[in-house]
Amino acid sequence: MKNKSLVGLVLAMVLGVAGVTAQDNEGNEEASKTQQEEPTPPPPEEPKSLWEKTASSGLTVTQGNSDTSLFTVKVQALKKWGKHDLGLGASGTYGKNEGETTTQVAKSWGQHNRGLAKDGYFMGFRGDVYHDDIADLDYRVTVSPLLGYYFIQNDQITLSSSIGPGAVHEKQGGTDSTYFTVRLSERLEYKINDRSKIWQTLEFMPQVDEITDNWLIIGEVGIDAKITDKLSLQSYVQLNYDNEPAKDRKKDDWRWINGIAYSF
Repeated sequence: MKNKSLVGLVLAMVLGVAGVTAQDNEGNEEASKTQQEEPTPPPPEEPKSLWEKTASSGLTVTQGNSDTSLFTVKVQALKKWGKHDLGLGASGTYGKNEGETTTQVAKSWGQHNRGLAKDGYFMGFRGDVYHDDIADLDYRVTVSPLLGYYFIQNDQITLSSSIGPGAVHEKQGGTDSTYFTVRLSERLEYKINDRSKIWQTLEFMPQVDEITDNWLIIGEVGIDAKITDKLSLQSYVQLNYDNEPAKDRKKDDWRWINGIAYSF
């Protein structure tokens, strides 16, 4: 009897272990099936660049009663992160009329803004270098810290203004000069829709000790219309007004520029 009981006990243990093993195998098979059925996650998207870069150019040529040509090129890079805005740009324009140079302008600029704790306010710094051969301006270097305010800032409209002291060093008409100025500026950008926008900028810089005699006005207004996601048509007007120009030179210079721009 003892042998039979012992044999029965051993058989029961063997059967129990076999049952547990079978359940484990079934569980492993179900887990394996579940893992196989789960879709493979898509690869992570490449992070979007914080820089918005644009290069544009325009060319106008006429022949017949007049023989003229005008070529313009401009590059610009903008970056926004956190409370910071950084902008860099350079442009050049060259033109001829009847074989004589009528336009030869080059400009570069940079500006950095940082938002302050109080909503809408920002502080920053701007620098410009400008050359105009026809206006007998070898160079004009302007630097200015600034304090500004966003009157409107949303996805459709941005309107801001700033003020700050500045310094100008220039060589005009063969004469070097350095003076202090106050820089007043305003900028507007309005998105008409997802494919077009207009922009406008205006700067006024009077010499602090000759406010009524020596001052500069620099302005631009333009429109941009996308053809594709990368290409767009641009048309804009520029004004450079110098109340004390070089001898035998006009005070105002106007340019109307049309071209195509590429974003990358």
